[in-house]
Amino acid sequence: MDLVHYLQSTDGKSWLSFWCPGCKHPHAIPFINAPQGAPGLWAYDGKKECPTITPSLRVMAGSSEESQCHVVVTSGILNYCSDCKHSLAGKSVPMVDFKDNWYEEP
Repeated sequence: MDLVHYLQSTDGKSWLSFWCPGCKHPHAIPFINAPQGAPGLWAYDGKKECPTITPSLRVMAGSSEESQCHVVVTSGILNYCSDCKHSLAGKSVPMVDFKDNWYEEP
């Protein structure tokens, strides 16, 4: 299973992305232990099958309330904070396979 996906930007920064079943789209973050030592704000433990990312991630992806997400990722579990604006607020769910949920081309 691919619970996380690595991204490399053209400026050499490394990003980690995972599927958010609450928002129904991926969240991407720059991470500290990047292969080239690129600085980031989050730490990732490197465990692809049960990742932990610290600290929590708060996403404000747009102007609508539904686009607000706050999640703690611990050992492959998405622990949604109560300030999320989607149906998984206050719930904990296992991470899902990234590839099974990626948008398909129209």
